[in-house]
Amino acid sequence: MGFIKEAGQGNLTFDDSELYQYIKNGQNYLDIAEVCVEAMGGNRYRDLMESTFDKDLHEQDIPESYKALMDLSPKAIITTNYDRIPEIAGNGKYRIYTNKNAPEALRNFTNGKESVFKIHGDITDQSSIVLTTTDYQKIINNNEATKTLLTGLLSTKKLIFIGFSLSDPHIDIILEKMKAINAGLPQSHYVLLNEVSKFKCGVFQD
Repeated sequence: MGFIKEAGQGNLTFDDSELYQYIKNGQNYLDIAEVCVEAMGGNRYRDLMESTFDKDLHEQDIPESYKALMDLSPKAIITTNYDRIPEIAGNGKYRIYTNKNAPEALRNFTNGKESVFKIHGDITDQSSIVLTTTDYQKIINNNEATKTLLTGLLSTKKLIFIGFSLSDPHIDIILEKMKAINAGLPQSHYVLLNEVSKFKCGVFQD
């Protein structure tokens, strides 16, 4: 919501109430981000991202649910978040990777080393951030190393998906990979949802 407000102070050429309605309906996230970034300009966009996600976090700032997850000591974590919570919650246990060094991340995952892969980038490296349609095409769709990493994990490891909405467009690439891989492999994956729609749950069961 802060992006639309900031964009409205710039050169936003769309009715902000229309954009808010799309967000409320879980639609057009990437396209909305695209027009907001264009309206704000590069400098304001970077400043807003840093003020939102690049915060000084301490142990007491970590959500209890996240701490509980880390207590399970998962070998690998894939996150769409930009923040530094994994580094702090993991107390330095995990090696952190982004879409810019996916080959190295894959090697560490394969070797069983504790790793976190920030598929949409890290706030400390703006060039790795995936937010808009352009970012998604350039950094994710055209990144063969990231695709190889996801394919390797989905075909050899059991994954549990936690804390995202099925309306999140960023999850599409993983769902498509799952469908393609599971057509030929018996590997199972799991998801925890607060959405009980049979249609949405069926996306994972197909």
